[in-house]
Amino acid sequence: MAKLNAVLEIGTSKIVCLIERPGGEALTSVPGASLVRYDGIKNGKWSGYSAFAEDLMTAISGAESQVGKTIKSCAVGVPGCFCKIVFREGKKKIKGLVKEEDIDWLVNRLKPKEVGGADLIDVRPAYFMDDRDNVYLNEPINLKTATLRCGMTYFYGHKPFLDSVERALLSRKISVDKFICEPLAQALHYIPQQERDVTSAIIDIGYYSTGVTIAYGDTILAHSTIDLGGSTVTNRLVSRLDIRENLAESLKRRHIFGIDLQPGEKVYAKDEAGRMVQFDAASIKNSIDEIADIVCTEVRRELYRYRNYLRKDAKIYLIGAGISMQGFDAYLKRQIHANLTLPPRNKYRGLPAIYNSGVALLDNNSATVYHLRGNEIGSKIRDKVNRFLNMK
Repeated sequence: MAKLNAVLEIGTSKIVCLIERPGGEALTSVPGASLVRYDGIKNGKWSGYSAFAEDLMTAISGAESQVGKTIKSCAVGVPGCFCKIVFREGKKKIKGLVKEEDIDWLVNRLKPKEVGGADLIDVRPAYFMDDRDNVYLNEPINLKTATLRCGMTYFYGHKPFLDSVERALLSRKISVDKFICEPLAQALHYIPQQERDVTSAIIDIGYYSTGVTIAYGDTILAHSTIDLGGSTVTNRLVSRLDIRENLAESLKRRHIFGIDLQPGEKVYAKDEAGRMVQFDAASIKNSIDEIADIVCTEVRRELYRYRNYLRKDAKIYLIGAGISMQGFDAYLKRQIHANLTLPPRNKYRGLPAIYNSGVALLDNNSATVYHLRGNEIGSKIRDKVNRFLNMK
């Protein structure tokens, strides 16, 4: 029986389980999907949420019921706030032709000596360069050069988070196939290869936080998390208007950026009792625009911090459920003065934007499974990853 491709996304406000449908065409068919709200991550920290295992199984059971299968294992995404991403560069003198041992020496030499409270979950070469400054994105085995320069990215996961997930799943007899850095999966899925080959960026606006990731080749060079997101807008409306969160969410979703208001214009939204409530449109617009401006300023600051990586015309991809407010993409583009673009809708596999990280994880896992099976290239990739992760 073929192994099911299943992933768990454990975000700041939700747990998502996606399972590829047996017989469905990978990367195009709509997967079995389930979403459960939870409060496991607060202010970028693992909260030791007591109902974590129960919520995990609720999400898994929901996706299993849609595909009519049960899973024994799955891949798990590590959110950006629990990833430590270290990019390092170095070089080595080569005697004759580049050998596998030379690559291993560089990986081991550049590996950080200690990353407190974190476990290594992945290693990816960013580039290799020979004496003539020719750049190679794959291992240049048998290349003739006197010196081999390279850049390597090391991915670490927050150990308390990894341990909590493994314990919760093992208590239900489900094992973790591997942990995947979510910012990496998003970059590989949503940014086209030709854009990554010349360096690009991705902005993920979530409910509690916003991630900014710099992608190059088949890896990422840097990632940062901003503690602002969709909930920041909601909370501002709650405090300014003295209303409940559900009503604030409704007002936020109705807001359209870039629309001029008429004097005295009103907006309406339903409260929890189903009654239409009237608000001054200018007050809503000012409250939302204030927070949106802060988010834009912080994103612009992070992109400026990474300016040495990005060309001036580099494409910046925008994803995340936080972009569900109408016109926000155009608003952000004006504010950050960048070549901002949205991924094609088919990248979401027929699911709402709130599943964006889960879809990236599923397709990343599917591609990995495909490449690691039964062919020479796949064998080399598998051996390389095992080599890197098992180094002492």
